[in-house]
Order: sequence, then C-alpha cells, then structure tokens
Amino acid sequence: MDKTFTKRSTGYSTSKVSGNFFPLCRGLSATGKLYLLWAWLFLFQITLWSAPADVAPIEVLTFNLQCQNNNTPNDPSDDTFTFHLIASHPSSVSTWNTNIDGINYSGDYDRAYQFGPYSVNGGNLSFTLVDNADLSGTASVVLSPPISCSDTCDTYTIIRTWTATDDCGNTSVENQVVEVEDSEAPTITTPASDLTVNCDGSGNYSDLQTWINNQGGAVAVDGCGSVIWTNDFTNLPSGCSGTGTITVVFTASDDCGNSSQTTADFTITDDTVPYFTAGIPSDVTVECDAIPAPPTIGVDITAGDNCDGSSDVTITFSETSTQTNTGTCSDNNYSLRRVWYVEDQCSNIDSAIQIITVVDTSVPSFTAGIPSDVTVECDAIPTPPTIGVDITAGDNCDGSSDVTITFSETSTQTNTGTCSDNNYSLRRVWYVADQCSNIDSAIQIITVVDTSVPSFTAGIPSDITVECDAIPAPPTIGVDITAGDNCDGSSDVTITFSETSTQTNTGTCSDNNYSLRRVWYVADQCANIDSAIQIITVVDTSVPSFTAGIPSDVTVECDAIPAPPTIGVDITAGDNCDGSSDVTITFSETSTQTNTGTCSDNNYSLRRVWYVADQCSNIDSAIQIITVVDTSVPSFTAGIPSDVTVECDAIPAPPTIG
Repeated sequence: MDKTFTKRSTGYSTSKVSGNFFPLCRGLSATGKLYLLWAWLFLFQITLWSAPADVAPIEVLTFNLQCQNNNTPNDPSDDTFTFHLIASHPSSVSTWNTNIDGINYSGDYDRAYQFGPYSVNGGNLSFTLVDNADLSGTASVVLSPPISCSDTCDTYTIIRTWTATDDCGNTSVENQVVEVEDSEAPTITTPASDLTVNCDGSGNYSDLQTWINNQGGAVAVDGCGSVIWTNDFTNLPSGCSGTGTITVVFTASDDCGNSSQTTADFTITDDTVPYFTAGIPSDVTVECDAIPAPPTIGVDITAGDNCDGSSDVTITFSETSTQTNTGTCSDNNYSLRRVWYVEDQCSNIDSAIQIITVVDTSVPSFTAGIPSDVTVECDAIPTPPTIGVDITAGDNCDGSSDVTITFSETSTQTNTGTCSDNNYSLRRVWYVADQCSNIDSAIQIITVVDTSVPSFTAGIPSDITVECDAIPAPPTIGVDITAGDNCDGSSDVTITFSETSTQTNTGTCSDNNYSLRRVWYVADQCANIDSAIQIITVVDTSVPSFTAGIPSDVTVECDAIPAPPTIGVDITAGDNCDGSSDVTITFSETSTQTNTGTCSDNNYSLRRVWYVADQCSNIDSAIQIITVVDTSVPSFTAGIPSDVTVECDAIPAPPTIG
C-alpha cells in the first residue's frame, strides 16, 4: 500500500537521523504512568548524528506521539499510537519517501504528516527516509512506542455491613452496598491558552512541539485517577510562508474514558520583513562612463526570510535618475537611485537603496589632428588645422557632439628689424571643454627659424672676358642688383660688394692680363648670407695704335727721299691698356734699290715700317711706301759752252766729257 502526500518544493540534501524515544515501562501505577506520559510529552525529541562535512543533513522531527485505548480502557492489548513527522532539508527541491510497517509513503519537506495507528505492543518502529533526488541521502528513524494507555478503570463495590448484637449474643446484620464508579470527567483547572509565534523558517516545530507537549498550558485533575492528554492536531497552518492559525482540541481523559476538552489556537504570523543576504552595493561616486550595471538578481543580489529562506522571496528592482537632457552639465552630473525590493510570501517588504553619484570630472580628449611640435622656416609656417575637420575631440560622457574646441596662438616674434623678427616660437593651444567645464589642452610649439639664405633677384652679371679698356662698372646695388629673403622680403636684406684683382704693376703683360673677382653679398637679419660672384677676365688682345706721325705713302724723286720721322717725337703711339707710356715703337726700312748701274738704281721703292708693341706683345705696324723715281733730267754742272756763233772752221771742239 502506498500513500502520497502533496508535494511542496524546498531545498535538498542528505543526512541520517536516529532516535530512541520511549523505553517500554510496564507495571507502573496509573499515577506513575501519568507522570511518565507528561515527562515524555515535554522531553520528547530526536537525536541527530552529524552527516559528513560535504553532505547537508536531512533532519527528521517526530512529535505528538499519542496513545489510543480504542475505547477499551481495561484492555491494553489493542492499544495503538499515532505520531507526527516533519522532515526538513536546507536546500532540497525534491521530496522524500519511506516505508513504515509495509506501507510506502512519499511527502514534501517541511510539512507535517500524521502516521498510524500502530500497535503499542509491536515493539520499536524503525524506518528510513530517502531523498527522491539522491537515493544516497537518507535519514534513519527508530521510534519506541508509548506505554499502554489502557488501565483498569477504578470502579468497584464497597459493601458496608452493620451487625447489631445484643447481650445475649443475638445479632442482626444489615449490609450497605456502595457501587463506586468513575463517571465524572477530569476537571480542567487551567484551560489551554492561545499561542502566537512569528515564523522561524523551520516550521516553528519547536514552538509547536512545546505548546502541544504542554497541552497549550492546560491543567486538568481527576478525582479518581490519572489524566491522559490527547489532541486532534493534524498539520501546521498552510497560509503564506506557513503562517495561519490551527485550532487544537486538547482532551483530558481519565482511566474510565471520561473526558473534558479545552481548545486553543496556535497561530504562526509573519510580520518580519525579509532581508538581503548579499550583493547590495554601497553608495558610490563614479564617472559617467563607469556606471556599474545593476547586480544580477538571484546571482549577485540574494535575500532571505525568517520564514521563507531564500527560495520564496521575490526581489524586484527600480531605478530613478536626476539626469537631464539639456545640453548642460546636469546631463552628466546627476544621481541614480537604485532600489531593490524584497518581498516574502506574506507581502512583507524591505528595500535597499544604492545612490550612485554620477560625476563628470574626466577631461575630454582630442581624438585626432593635434600636430606635433615642428621647426619650420619662416615662410613655411603651417596654417592651423581646421577645428571639427582636422582636429576632433571626444568625451567619456558627451562623445564628440557636446564638446567645444577653441584655439589660441601666441608668438614671441618681434618687430625690431633684428633676427628675432624671424627666429621666434609660435605656441598654438587647442582647448577642448565638455559640458561640465572639464578642460584639456593640447599644445603645439612651432619653432620658426630663419636658416635660409637670401637670394639675389636681379642684376648679378655673368662672367665675362673683356679688354682691359672695357671693364664694366659694377652694377648699382639696389637699382641694378636686388635681392630678397623668404622672411624679410627685399626690405630687410643688406647687399654689399667686394672686388679683388690679380692685376700687377710690373710693367709686364700681367698688368693688363688679369682677373677681377667681383663678389656681392646679401645678408638677412639673421646673418644668413648668400653671395654671387662675377669673374671678369681682363685681357689685352688689342694691338696698340699709332697716334701721330706715320707719313703717307709718297713718290719722290730719288733725290727727294724724306728722312724717317723721329720716333716719339714725330711718330707717337698709344695702347688701350698701356696708354703711350708703355708702348714701344720700332722702325725698319727695306729697299728695292739696286746697284746695277741701271735705271733700277734710281727707280725703286722704300718700305718703311713702324712697329708699336704693348706689354703683352700685341703689335701693330704702320707702313710707308716711298716710291723713288728718277724723272728729273740730269743737268750739266759745268763745261757746257754757251751758244756761239762761229765760223765753220771755228767750230770749237766739243768739251771733253767728264
């Protein structure tokens, strides 16, 4: 035969329990039996032995063991007893089963069940509870039956005999038969009292057991014999969290079955709020991007109850915020009020509050575009990057949408016409501010230098080779020759000029064949200097020239040949380099005159050549050709007689020639 009780989910674990509750005592008087019964009801308990350290115990409580005489108060052979049993386990979600006296039972943890009747005379009642989820979890119970509750009803007959005897020994006898019987119920001198207890999470078994074992405080007396107490307890209240009221009728019976009753209520209340056991975070101040996620209910945040434990409480969560959406600091500086509510089955509610103060004290940061420090030429200063395009920033609270980037630039540049006008530093600072005025900055130092040399813009002549009398004058600085600078432009550069010569003054050709090295220097305010060089190669390749005295060609009679002009007096010469002082004039004359006694002796030419040479042996010459002719008739110098008239015979003889 199997019996199954309604299941109620609870925790699960294993343990063993043994108990030795009622020694069998026989032969006691009715009063002794009564005292023993009271002692048993008050002291009845079970003995637990400890389970292994890694095994959570099953605990078994047996109580309210009551004997029934089955209306045969004088016959103990049919006495029976019943008892109540509650099995508990701290974490089981299963049920238990057992076999008692051949009948299978299954029941829920933390619920009272009545078992019986069993014969008082059947010896110890042994059985084992087994956890249905883990067959290795067991609890063994050994229950000793109570003593017999049947006794001889104290009914009897009293025969009173009166004998009258006279002096003569005559007697007369009268009998009185007094039938003594017990038909009066015990008198309840103190009725049972109601008891209200707050649930203790374990079914209030101890309170219940004490209350029942003490008959709710009731006291009864019987004029004839002992009083035996019984009650009609069946189970604990079944309200929320095991709360509620049960009414128990306590019956005081004497040996003859006369009984009186007193009734009292056992009430279990739950007016204690549940409580959090773990996980409620403390108040905290955090950055707006470090708001912790709410702890997980049932994992991080757990709760318990004096009645329900942790299995039958409900945890809920709510969160309110003072955050705004106004584009101001209050969007990021606000408070979160997190409230966890724990409610038991009886609607007792407790709460725990965490205040999260959200602050924005972290400065925003630039995400891109801040240029590195750089050294640049004064004409290569980079323009500032464009805010919002090249330079971007973000914030742990505002992202990139609600930050403000500003820019400032300071310079150490002077305007003094010195190098510091071009050698200076630019300090560029970008500021990024969030809605709460947290500000960060990024700095770029641009070191501006002027290391580039200035340059000539016009007028530097090319190298040339010129005659010594054709040396060009230097170009005019600032007019012909101009220069500029990457920093100073043309206004703040200085052009200077120098000229060196290899010319000698030795009266030799090197006086006229030499080089001129013309150098123009341009300097800016920072003493960066560039130069331009012109090499003028001076040469004397021009021949000197006669300046006067060279006679023209002439034809003269042979007796009219002119003398050569006097060099240096009549004939002078000059040179483009040497003037007239350093030229040399030489003369040569050649003749075609013969000495043959013929006409060619007088008809010939004279070739007169004058040479003029400068120091570099540049030579020029001038030629005069004198054509000598003999066109003049000869003349008698003597002896030519004058014309005469003579006689024919007086013809004078011709003078002797010669």
